[in-house]
Amino acid sequence: HYGITQFIEHTLTSFDYNYKNFTRERGATATQHEATIPITFYWNLFDDYLHFKLTEHLYGSYIDFSQTDEYRDKENYYLRHYHQIELSTDLSKKFRDGSFHSLDFGINLLIPDIERQSGFYTPIDENESLNCQVGDPCEFQRGEKIDSTLELQLSQYLYNKNGIEKFYHRVIQPIVVEDGKIIKLDEVDNEFKWSLTDNLSLYNSINYNYDFGKLTRSSSTLDLTIDNLSFDISHYFKEEIESDRLESITGKVSFQFSEKYNAFGHYSHDLESDSLRGWGFGYDMKKRCWNYRLSYKQEFIPISTATGTESRKDSMVYFLIELFPLGGFDYEYR
Repeated sequence: HYGITQFIEHTLTSFDYNYKNFTRERGATATQHEATIPITFYWNLFDDYLHFKLTEHLYGSYIDFSQTDEYRDKENYYLRHYHQIELSTDLSKKFRDGSFHSLDFGINLLIPDIERQSGFYTPIDENESLNCQVGDPCEFQRGEKIDSTLELQLSQYLYNKNGIEKFYHRVIQPIVVEDGKIIKLDEVDNEFKWSLTDNLSLYNSINYNYDFGKLTRSSSTLDLTIDNLSFDISHYFKEEIESDRLESITGKVSFQFSEKYNAFGHYSHDLESDSLRGWGFGYDMKKRCWNYRLSYKQEFIPISTATGTESRKDSMVYFLIELFPLGGFDYEYR
């Protein structure tokens, strides 16, 4: 990783490179090279009241396969380039009681430009792939699709006289654009967090679909902290066209019983089927330069069968260790 730097005036860039090695005893293995280079040109206009940014996003990936006697292609690459244009302004005001309010408004436009890809493999066994038929070329690598999109963004923050955030609110309204013309409004995303007191906060995030005519997703959390004990209860709802309705409620509790050690647990209930969704418990330890976490959980996953709907119970032990700034290791046993 090469951090954001200004190599000439009004220009910022960074560079990220990833090397990955995929290996196994049987079947194809591969090595992958990935590079991401965003180049941003920026100007502040009208006495810093208007900010303009133009970013050129460059991404490339190359995969080299081994042990591929049964595959048609040995090499695979993917290239993508798109433009991002941003216009924004931010206004702020300090009140007599010392509180501070900030209001930001922006327009974000994405324009896809170049997308090139090559490299397919053909499975010889129907168990090799779930996405293509035996004997047919199957696309192996694909980047996240970039469509022409115009976004209107609004965010605001309210801080008390001590500089502590008391209220946060964000609205994003995407607009579908095709051939340079505005087609329709996409799903609007509204999110806020309100610190009701020093110990109690409320969070909510919703999506509204204009074509569907209703909310398609809602996530709400009420969080309470008293001394070393914290508790939150969350409600989640999701309903999309041609998808099953999901609705659940989850409770989590955490207790800090020393400066370094913390115990936690959770319980989740599926409101749609009126059944247990999952539960778990564990503890973690945090020091200045390293930490670890050990937990156990059970999840109940509904499965459609010929006779109706059944559930599968998954029991998992999870272990995580992190060393700063070297990295970390995690292991999950089912």
